Amino acid sequence: MWDLMSDPGMLVSLSAKELKERLFARKGELPEEMEPLPISRLQLNKAPFICSNLKVLTEARATMFGIDWETVRENAQKLTALVPMLQGAFSAASEKEERDCDVDVGLYDGGFPSRADAERMTMLKETAPELLAQWIQENRIHFDDPRFNELLFRYRARNWPETLSGAELERWRAFCESRLMDGEYGARSIHEYFEEIDKLQAQGNDDERSQSILEALYEWGEKLGEGCSA
Repeated sequence: MWDLMSDPGMLVSLSAKELKERLFARKGELPEEMEPLPISRLQLNKAPFICSNLKVLTEARATMFGIDWETVRENAQKLTALVPMLQGAFSAASEKEERDCDVDVGLYDGGFPSRADAERMTMLKETAPELLAQWIQENRIHFDDPRFNELLFRYRARNWPETLSGAELERWRAFCESRLMDGEYGARSIHEYFEEIDKLQAQGNDDERSQSILEALYEWGEKLGEGCSA
């Protein structure tokens, strides 16, 4: 595998596209002849002993732990030269993650709601479903944060699907299909669901109750699949 410390110039020779591909590609996505870059991103709040100030480690401590200060300084200089490029790649990836992140799983990524949005949420919880549907049709409800508009739609669809309009029903159906059939945004697809049940059944558990539960789960999955393919 390529050694970043011994050959940092190789990183500089990569285009922005190649850099992003080899930094963020998942296992198995790269061609066989291409290796992922040996770089990881560490979160400071999860690694409290990471520090950018080399002075925190005394010469005596470094000697005790067998740390070669000359090598550390050389590597620090090499990494410093690469920081702008890596920051650009990680920034682009973070923006893509933000765009691709689904509102259900990324609810807390965008900060707290505004006071006006919080008041709207309180009002909606106290509003009858039928009246809520009417207000939506009349375009009387709109959040400052666009994520909450999507969450409101899903809130209504999950709890009172009978109040959805024809267009809203089609939209909800497409949403469910993308999750169930394609596993969009990391959801477990129906195919993966059946595979998991098959694995559990193949484990050879002869407990009658366990097998009965697995069979019921399988039948439930078939009904879901039939509902989407109908």
